[in-house]
Amino acid sequence: MASVLAEFSRLFQPTTFRERGVRLPLTSPVLAGACLRASARNEPELVLPNPDGGDGFFVWPWRDLREVCRVSIHDVQLLGCITTGSQILPMTPILPVTVARAAHKVAASGIAGRAAMDAARSGAAVDEEMARAATGFMLESLARHCQTQACPVPAEPDGEAASVSPLRRQMAALYGRPANDVVRAIEELSVAISAIGFGEQAEQARVPRLLAAVEALHETVTARLADMKGTRASCAEFMSTASGLIARGAQRWLAEARTRFSRPVGLLSAYLADPEPTTHWLQRADWLLNGWCGPCVRRLAATNGQDWMRDLEEMVALVPMLPREAEAWLTPLSAEESRIFRSRPARLRVERRSHGDSQMLIAHEESLRAASLRMLGV
Repeated sequence: MASVLAEFSRLFQPTTFRERGVRLPLTSPVLAGACLRASARNEPELVLPNPDGGDGFFVWPWRDLREVCRVSIHDVQLLGCITTGSQILPMTPILPVTVARAAHKVAASGIAGRAAMDAARSGAAVDEEMARAATGFMLESLARHCQTQACPVPAEPDGEAASVSPLRRQMAALYGRPANDVVRAIEELSVAISAIGFGEQAEQARVPRLLAAVEALHETVTARLADMKGTRASCAEFMSTASGLIARGAQRWLAEARTRFSRPVGLLSAYLADPEPTTHWLQRADWLLNGWCGPCVRRLAATNGQDWMRDLEEMVALVPMLPREAEAWLTPLSAEESRIFRSRPARLRVERRSHGDSQMLIAHEESLRAASLRMLGV
């Protein structure tokens, strides 16, 4: 029975991204690679690769986390920002975009150091600017649509303030919903769009910056494959194939999400009918890239001529597991990509950096957190 359970644990692959959870930018070394998800009782829980470096995963309720390991103040604040008590906030679903915003907020408080604080504040300003631009674009598009279609301005209902704009009443008539619902939907869609980029600053958004880093990682590792031997060669092969697969899928879905956003009247109609499928569709590139900041920032943060390839095993250990849901997004798969998709060769026995001076280890993770915010906006 023990061997059967061990094999199941080794082969376990989540069905959906929601089941896998969102990778968290934590600074506690023992929590490296942890994902946050909602439990069956709608309580926050962490899914964490075996801290001993072996096969399998642990699932810990957030409320019990400090009883089983040391958690940095940054991580306590981050999880507290995403959750409240033992219940997930109704308006704060566990998605890459909401976790990223919470992470920026916590880093901007200075709790992860001054470098992370400055980078987070700069990134938050870019996000806000793109969200405002996206909101303005959608409102302008709706106004043009109403004029082109000669949408009538409905009479003001009894008791409605005279200050209500004709556009708000036209939007309400166009979608058959209260104007406040339409405006709220526009604001929520703009938050999702701010992650994929809009307008002149599009490439400064979080998803395009991370995608560019994954593409660069793929090119660099692939170019050095011939120099690798033994375990490092196995790790390099895995990293090259996995990063190429992710980059290809994210490129496609980022382009399609931007195309769909270029037709905001239909996008808004679909969102008002059912927000969940539309939001999840727009965030496919974000889901695919979620968690790749760990390997990428280790390549980008190498200094003083240090060869980051020496840390390749640690980087491979941080590559997030792809759920089965992603297979349909990434087709067609080559034979090697299919093997990589369903297995984790050479990565499950990597030693975790959970020993030594805890303050020094946390300081190192904080420096990587600052580099991630500065270079990748994540």
